[in-house]
Amino acid sequence: MAGTRQGDPISTTTFIAYLERVMTALEEKKTAVSVNGLRVNNLRFADDIDLLETNRDTLQENLELLKGDAEKASLKINIGKTKTMVFGKESLANKVEIDGMQIDNVNEFVYLGSLLTWDNDCSKEMKRRLDKAIGAMAGFSTIWKSRHVSIQVKLKLLYVYVFSVLLYASETWTLKKLDKDRLLAFEMKCYRWILRIQWQQKVRNEEVKRRIGANRNVFQIIHNTEKTPILWPHLPD
Repeated sequence: MAGTRQGDPISTTTFIAYLERVMTALEEKKTAVSVNGLRVNNLRFADDIDLLETNRDTLQENLELLKGDAEKASLKINIGKTKTMVFGKESLANKVEIDGMQIDNVNEFVYLGSLLTWDNDCSKEMKRRLDKAIGAMAGFSTIWKSRHVSIQVKLKLLYVYVFSVLLYASETWTLKKLDKDRLLAFEMKCYRWILRIQWQQKVRNEEVKRRIGANRNVFQIIHNTEKTPILWPHLPD
């Protein structure tokens, strides 16, 4: 936005106010997709905007409308970062354009930290989250091995710094049995690491859970339909 500087405390408020005005004309249009009966034609978080439509021509019209109103407020669309994706279809016959430049149509992209795919394959996002959680777990290896840090503290670190990474946006996942097995296997591996249990010791998962005192597993947390509080694991006295 012209006229503001990075770090200026008023710049964010000014940007949001202008963006709300820019989106007004778009929101008044009757074209949209239906989500449980609710009409939705855009999603936005700060300057990350998604336009949703059921056909290419309407999407092109909305994009041109957004571009025209944005330029009036000295806002510009970053063409290089703008992509299109068709849910349920890998390709787009006629690509959407901005200023005569075609926008790339992709099969997947990351939006607000989550991987979206054309076929809505949540397994890819789950694997991506699992890799990040493994990295987070490895980053605390010194603490997991330490005999001077209590297991209760280790468990809290696990839930805050590892499981929070693993379960980011997990409420939107539709998981297969293989996905479930991988999540549960990773959870048990974390508990065994914390309890310093080697595979040669042949300790059963049920015994590991008893020693940890976890009230539910990560799969149950994902499907926490009652939205009940997730209690910290409590070690038996």
